[in-house]
Amino acid sequence: MKKKTCFALSLLLILCLLCCFSCGGPGAAGTTTATEAGKVIASITTEPETQPGTEAAADPSSPGLLFEPGEDGYTVSAGTCTDREIIIPAAYDGLPVTAIADNAFAYRDTLTSVSLPQGLLRIGSDAFIGCTELTDVNLPDSLISIGNRSFSGCTALTAVTLPGGIAETGIRIFAGCTALEHVVLPNALTVLPSEMFSGCTSLEEIRLPDSLTQIGWETFSGCTALCNINFPPALIRILDRAFSGCVLLPDPVLPDGLQYIGQEAFKECAAIRNPVIPDRVEEMGQGVFEGCVNMESLTLPTIRWTPATYNYPYLAYLFGGIASSSSEPYFDWNHLMPEHLTTVRITGTYSLSAYIFSGCEKLQTLLLADGPRYIGKYAFAMCHDLTDVIIPATVTEIQMCAFQACENLRHVYYGGTAADWEAIEISQTENEMLFQPSVTICFYSETQPDAQDPTVYWHYDSDGMPVLWSAAGT
Repeated sequence: MKKKTCFALSLLLILCLLCCFSCGGPGAAGTTTATEAGKVIASITTEPETQPGTEAAADPSSPGLLFEPGEDGYTVSAGTCTDREIIIPAAYDGLPVTAIADNAFAYRDTLTSVSLPQGLLRIGSDAFIGCTELTDVNLPDSLISIGNRSFSGCTALTAVTLPGGIAETGIRIFAGCTALEHVVLPNALTVLPSEMFSGCTSLEEIRLPDSLTQIGWETFSGCTALCNINFPPALIRILDRAFSGCVLLPDPVLPDGLQYIGQEAFKECAAIRNPVIPDRVEEMGQGVFEGCVNMESLTLPTIRWTPATYNYPYLAYLFGGIASSSSEPYFDWNHLMPEHLTTVRITGTYSLSAYIFSGCEKLQTLLLADGPRYIGKYAFAMCHDLTDVIIPATVTEIQMCAFQACENLRHVYYGGTAADWEAIEISQTENEMLFQPSVTICFYSETQPDAQDPTVYWHYDSDGMPVLWSAAGT
């Protein structure tokens, strides 16, 4: 009887132990989750004991991260995590992590690196703004959107590669990243947003993708080391102050399809010396070349009336002169003109408006293409150093005071014949310089003239500059 009783008690003990293990005893899996107002702070999971070599795989993740459910997965932010090296998992609680929240890690000045998972779609505005010790961040190929100022002020960040799937970008993404030296942009990018690299003082070179059509306002402003950049063939618009303060930027090689250059786009670009503006550019804003103190020559299609320039467009407007809405503009803007700017070439066919070069005291040579029908009043007034001017054969009228106070004028290179010159309607009001013995009217000839012909002829040299034929005794 005693034996049966002991056997029954032993059997009961075994059953109790089995029940204990099946209901979460030692070695059983369990999960503890901290919640906060509907948000989930990184859960703590205990895994069942396993034999060596049979551990279950899991996404690595920094502890304390805060996860919030969204439409297509979880959005993550810092939560209570204080790690210097953040690892964000690809999935959480069975769903993908698809977004970094706005302000997620803003101003975490101890953060040094961030590992972002494949599958991440969006980085929110100000996500890593002011992370001054952040040196390394990988942007996954899955990324399609980066919010405003997301990495602005990350002063230790040295390199970044934007993935090819980026379809939307905010402003000031990398503004103030003063250590940024190497940037790779996606091939399909069409617009560089405003202030994207503003103040990146260590950025020396960057390659813009061929698909790019617009450079935003202040995109590269203050990039004081930038000295090597291409302007892609698809580029149509360069907005206000896009390269303002890029003191080492050399003459930009602009594409033929460019149509618009905003105000102060190349302000204080002291290394620009001989810029050429393509013929399709329809409008340039005020102060495009303001502060380009070392400019020696300028080639542009025209300076013509636009709503922004009110009544009279004029050369000094491109160097910071204030537009006038009065009927007679104030044109004493010589102090704004580059001291070494002596040659201007106009390649377009528009007529020369009144006052267009007035007050450009240092201008010596003016080259005009065929097409203009008239030269407006005061067009060259007070161009005291002007010595040579090309007047196209298409010109039929020179208005009053066009050459007022051009006391150093020496050569007028006319594109037509002597008979054509005589047919031009020239106002007698303060254009007397055109009739002074000190001024030679030269007539164009493509071929070497007869040595016996006393007429003074000229032609273009290999650089497109006017020169006299040797038959004229020079």
